[in-house]
Amino acid sequence: MLAPTGGIRPAPRKRSGLALTQSEREEISRGTVANLSMRSMAASLQRSPSTISREIKRNGGYAGYRATHADVLTKHLVNLGGFCWFWRLHIWGY
Repeated sequence: MLAPTGGIRPAPRKRSGLALTQSEREEISRGTVANLSMRSMAASLQRSPSTISREIKRNGGYAGYRATHADVLTKHLVNLGGFCWFWRLHIWGY
């Protein structure tokens, strides 16, 4: 119960059930390579088209979307506590 350095250990982190999974990100990546529309990808994943649109825009656009990079970046941003202006400016350019 107590950590070796003292104090109580925090609960292990787990993703929300609403968050995109790695396999869903892989499907989005395949869809962008195949030039599928965001709506068709959303329908096949049973997600909102706006969710797919934000995911693609946030992680490199149609030409640059990579599922692994998106997943790692999302985990990093969760640890930061959100989207700070520094990351938006230097990674995404907006």
